[in-house]
Amino acid sequence: MDLTGLEWKASGSLPDDVGTYGTGHDYSPDWGLVLSGGVAKSGHHSDKVYQTTEDGHEFVYVADLPVSSSGHCLAIIDGRRFFAAGGDLPSAYIYHGRPQDEWTDVGALPSGRHHLPACGVVQNTQLESSSQPWKVVIAGGKSSGAKVDIYNLETDAWENGGTT
Repeated sequence: MDLTGLEWKASGSLPDDVGTYGTGHDYSPDWGLVLSGGVAKSGHHSDKVYQTTEDGHEFVYVADLPVSSSGHCLAIIDGRRFFAAGGDLPSAYIYHGRPQDEWTDVGALPSGRHHLPACGVVQNTQLESSSQPWKVVIAGGKSSGAKVDIYNLETDAWENGGTT
């Protein structure tokens, strides 16, 4: 594939109160691109959460984070929930979309990640049982060493993920 001559073109613009860096972010077909918190154009940490419209040209407001935060991770769980942790957030949280439109505090990360952790939602499909629980895996970031934290979405409990 020859990419010579291709250019980046703006498809939309971020609202002024969403972070330009340090944002939590993830993408799914149900949500589109979701951006949370970060350092806004004003230089202050943001508590806003936005998602792209279906065509990707505009961002629409979703909710406020429980506290303003930068340097956290965000992982979309499914078509109605997403998970945020690390950075300036004192705990990990699950956002429940409409009709609830609320955050649930699921407790502090066992390893206390302070800056730019990565998180993602996984399920072990290699095991024979098809009823394996969905989990959020959190790794990296400052102040965590090489530890991996796992949040089990079915038991609502933290698990030790060992080290990287």
